[in-house]
Amino acid sequence: MITMDSNILKWIDNYEIDNSSKMSSSILFKDTLYCFCRYMGNLKYFYSKDGIHWTKSALGTYTDLTSTSIVFNDKLYFFHPGDVYGISSLWYTISPDGINWSQDKKIEQVEIIWKLAASVFNGRLYLFFNKYLSENELWYTSSSDGLNWEVPRIIKSNLTSPTTSLIFNNTMYCFYSNQTGFSCCYSTDGTNWAERQIKESSAQIKKAIIFNNILYLFYEKYTDNISKLFYITSKDGINWDSEEIISENFQYSFSFDMTVFQNRIYCFKDINTVLYCTTLETVERPFNVVENVDEYTLNNELDHLKDNIFAYFPLKNDCIDYSATKMETKSSPYVKYTPGRLQNGNAADFTADQSFIRIIMPQYYYVTDYAISCWINISRSMSKTIGTIIGDLLIDMNNGHLTLNFNYCDKDKVKKAIFQSKKSLSIDTWYHIIITYNHPTKKLVFYIDGEIDSVHDLSMILSDNMSIILPITETIGGNAFKGYISDVIIFTSYLNPLAAKFLLSFITDENYTNIIGKKRFALFTILIFALVAEVIVSVIMYSQLPDDPVIPPSTITPIDIIGISDLHGRLESTDDKPVTAVMAASIKKIYSENPNRSLVLGVGDLYTGTPLSLYNYGEIVMQAMNSIKMEATALGNHEFDWGLTNIINKRAGEQYYLCANLLTKSGETIQNIVPYKIVEKDGIKIAIIGAITQRLIELMPQVKNDYKVDKIAINVNNCAKLAKTNGANIVIAVIHEGTKDKLVGDLITTLTELENVDFVLGGHSHNEMIITPLSSVKRAFISEENGKSFIHLRILYDKKNKSIFDHNGYLFKNKYYDPSSQSDAEVKRIVSNGRQKPEVSKYYSPYLSNCITELLIPKHSPALESTAGDFVTDLIRTYDHQTIDFAFYNNGGLRDNIPTGNVCKANIYYLVPFNNYVMEGEITKDSIKIALEFAASFNHLDEIKKYGLQISGLKVKYDFSKPIGQRVIKLSDLNNYELKPNILYKVRIIDYLYYGGDNYNFNIINARQLSGDNICDIISDNIPSKINVQIDNRITFTNFSNL
Repeated sequence: MITMDSNILKWIDNYEIDNSSKMSSSILFKDTLYCFCRYMGNLKYFYSKDGIHWTKSALGTYTDLTSTSIVFNDKLYFFHPGDVYGISSLWYTISPDGINWSQDKKIEQVEIIWKLAASVFNGRLYLFFNKYLSENELWYTSSSDGLNWEVPRIIKSNLTSPTTSLIFNNTMYCFYSNQTGFSCCYSTDGTNWAERQIKESSAQIKKAIIFNNILYLFYEKYTDNISKLFYITSKDGINWDSEEIISENFQYSFSFDMTVFQNRIYCFKDINTVLYCTTLETVERPFNVVENVDEYTLNNELDHLKDNIFAYFPLKNDCIDYSATKMETKSSPYVKYTPGRLQNGNAADFTADQSFIRIIMPQYYYVTDYAISCWINISRSMSKTIGTIIGDLLIDMNNGHLTLNFNYCDKDKVKKAIFQSKKSLSIDTWYHIIITYNHPTKKLVFYIDGEIDSVHDLSMILSDNMSIILPITETIGGNAFKGYISDVIIFTSYLNPLAAKFLLSFITDENYTNIIGKKRFALFTILIFALVAEVIVSVIMYSQLPDDPVIPPSTITPIDIIGISDLHGRLESTDDKPVTAVMAASIKKIYSENPNRSLVLGVGDLYTGTPLSLYNYGEIVMQAMNSIKMEATALGNHEFDWGLTNIINKRAGEQYYLCANLLTKSGETIQNIVPYKIVEKDGIKIAIIGAITQRLIELMPQVKNDYKVDKIAINVNNCAKLAKTNGANIVIAVIHEGTKDKLVGDLITTLTELENVDFVLGGHSHNEMIITPLSSVKRAFISEENGKSFIHLRILYDKKNKSIFDHNGYLFKNKYYDPSSQSDAEVKRIVSNGRQKPEVSKYYSPYLSNCITELLIPKHSPALESTAGDFVTDLIRTYDHQTIDFAFYNNGGLRDNIPTGNVCKANIYYLVPFNNYVMEGEITKDSIKIALEFAASFNHLDEIKKYGLQISGLKVKYDFSKPIGQRVIKLSDLNNYELKPNILYKVRIIDYLYYGGDNYNFNIINARQLSGDNICDIISDNIPSKINVQIDNRITFTNFSNL
């Protein structure tokens, strides 16, 4: 039977411990939390008494790729292989206090290949491992004193993942994945073993722990190469609850581990050698009201659904109950509706007998939560008429009480129960009404203006196997009252994909646009995302109001905030489409509908990236931003490409550039940059605080001698507090920081730490996201790069009560690629004039070459090698006919494909838009191998394509089934000769890599920068007349599916 606990795990904190570590293992020892890591062949560890403040210490020089730690006989044991980047016999060291360590001891006859696991059972220390040359076999050895070890024994074959072990209910368990799913071997005496199948799954088990006397099993799934972290729980080790999800995008590069400490689960992981600590604790299953999202996101979310999920959404007034047997055969029609009723995708087309959505499920398939939210205003009294606002939500005009007809289905009969509010509603007054229903508790709750009006217990009339008919329609009862629906939310345990796709078909471009503001079009938006086995369905419906509606209440002032991030100078697309002109037309339309109450802000990385942006350090881009009335912007990391002063000095004295966490190396403020500013819109003071990513030095290593970056949250909080003191009514932070995950990431960490900040506009990560944080921040947004979308936030501010009354926001798709899209004449003229400037026009004429085969950047290449990477690295290595052995280029520096056809310098600049130069020097085989191992040290395809390397002059072969640090299995020159260890090879790389960009360490000897041109100029001056690049397999691999 599928069960659903009332508590779930939730991320609580996430913070950085160290910026040069790869995770190995963690352990609790003498009330102290230990975390063991490695970096560049050196092992180190961190320990903390409170889980917040950490002390760093070193342990030795050897690999810890398969290490583990355990407490035995009141001593801390650390086990590891003996060779650096090799697999051999097993060694260990012992500490009585976690500080002083013994000399290494060797365990004979043990050769390991996969991660170790250890447990203490019945007074003996057990080690579990996969034996070298027997990768699919689980072995163990044990010791009664921690010094003398038994001969290893085999337990099980055909494993597909490392094992994780623990003791639970006087039984020793080893959990692992195999070809059929999750299994465990267990023993009650430490000698005799039995096996039990747990769950059919293709996922990989990662960790088992005991938390609050419950056994947790964590495992990892991949969807479109994105890692998702799940868990299942058991109270007896035999029966398991349904799966829950912790993270939709669980990023880590090397490994992660978990340890229980101070009533929390501490999760340690590394991302690009940065060590993070994330804590989890149990919380009540949340009830979240979510906002609408676009169709693209919705369709992507359908991938999270399972084939065996069942739900029924009939759109006619009948009652059907399906048995579990019928459900499993999938023979029943999942969706029934009357043809032609929804042809325009408009909910207003519903007839009276179709004005509800009903979820019909077998006994343990519940509607979990239901909420309906609306604004109502009774505009005139009526003698006896009952007006309808949403389905069977009624206003009785005789006494002003809110009434709900709650329908349910019992033995094929529809029944009704009537519930009333306590409060009597007044005439000509706006009220915010929310009604919620929770099936597990069977409690119906009325909220009026944010306060609980009444609670109704439905347990006496409803049983678990009854179906619930939930009223939902936009019907407005004549002129009885004015009102609109703000949200209708249905939370359900399961949803069939066919039903979901049917509901998604309601969405069209016509009824999606303009949902913020005076007109609220009838709209269904289904937001589906996996919360472990539970799928949450949010149905958001907006009713169309009259052309001139009453905005509740009269003291409300709407403020429109526009946010643009990561434009990268993209005034035009690579195929000359009017990116910024179309965006400007949309923004100016918003501005014109709410004059003097609109504010346009930048979130960084606005300038560098295109030939048009090159002119006079972004001057044409600045003209376009002035046209749309941008009033301030945060700094992005690419504002440093041309030298920061060349950008900021153009707006000297204007308080235009905002950054609260950037200082000079000596700790002084930077001229022409202010931490925040306050602007006034219709008497409302809005504070805007700027901040830049804390990874600036990592991303732009050339600036480390000039600037330093402080923590975002501390500095933004200080500014927010000061702004409030200076009279700010609304506080907005524009932060050039992003995240790929709504639960974990750099921006998420910052959001949880912010205080006195109302809204955050983010960027940097080049993805669309709307986030509801846990802190004081009401909503955070990230928009796409290169002008693909922008942020539109509408804030309703109550001047009377001096508070934010309501808010809504979405990500506006910029359809510059659509010929029917309107362009702004002024911005179009700015771009046209810019193209005619000689400094710009030379990039578009003359043609320099003809591209026979499209040059694909690594991001778009089907392999790790890319035609664009081959072209660039070969040219850098050979362009001046010097004898250079090898060349390297970082994947992230190659930004846009070069299409087939004529090639001008603009095409080249789109490919390599950053102002990089060539460094030349000498390098050893060992240094090359370290760099290439790091290029393959990521566990996710998208990370390898972003942070990997393109090469010239050599060949490399990876085996992705190997542990990180051992994936380079062949390294040779173009003649297939192995590189020699005692030779200095001549090499060329770009300055970005030389100075440590993306955390690379090439260790180049006698390095010097080649005088002359940057990369774009070098390619332009030396490009062949025809480009015909084919993949030549200089980068090959095996077992790539392991990622």
